[in-house]
Amino acid sequence: LPGFLGTRASLRSARVTRMRAAVHVIPLALTLLGGGAMFWGLTRFSPLDFDAVILFSLRYSLPPLALFLVAFASWLRQMPLARREMVIVVVLALLGFPVSGIGGTLLLNGIDDPGTPAIYSAKAIKKYEVGDQPYTQHTVRVESWRPHHREESVDVSADLFEAVIPHQTVLLVVIKPGRLGFELELLRVGERLD
Repeated sequence: LPGFLGTRASLRSARVTRMRAAVHVIPLALTLLGGGAMFWGLTRFSPLDFDAVILFSLRYSLPPLALFLVAFASWLRQMPLARREMVIVVVLALLGFPVSGIGGTLLLNGIDDPGTPAIYSAKAIKKYEVGDQPYTQHTVRVESWRPHHREESVDVSADLFEAVIPHQTVLLVVIKPGRLGFELELLRVGERLD
């Protein structure tokens, strides 16, 4: 009997250790992988409407987040964690699930986009820089070519940024439709001065 009870206790202890590891690893892995996917997706497949991408991705990331939090709460009733551990797990879950959804949506929308690129002429309205050297982002606001939009933000190289004269320079912008329907700013072909 003592050997049997010891075996049951060790099995229960191993199960608790596995569950505790899973509860910590799942949100941490989603945060790290989702953050990497989001960074790569934004630098490689920058959508014109990032807000629309966020709203779309939340439809798919919030239900798994709710399921995870419900499972976590039910597990806590059986085997409580320290308050600090609970806060860390909940914060990582609240961050990891949405970030991984956004990153996944960006990559699904941009990788192997079968759409045909379209070239638009867009007159520069104003230009601005964000960040410090060497990580400065050069952005030009241009008149929109899309219905129901007034302006678009286009990221440009430092050389092209210097050459842009607001209200005079016209940029040629290449846009792809995106696999999920979120238009991608593919590249800047060049400029012509009026």
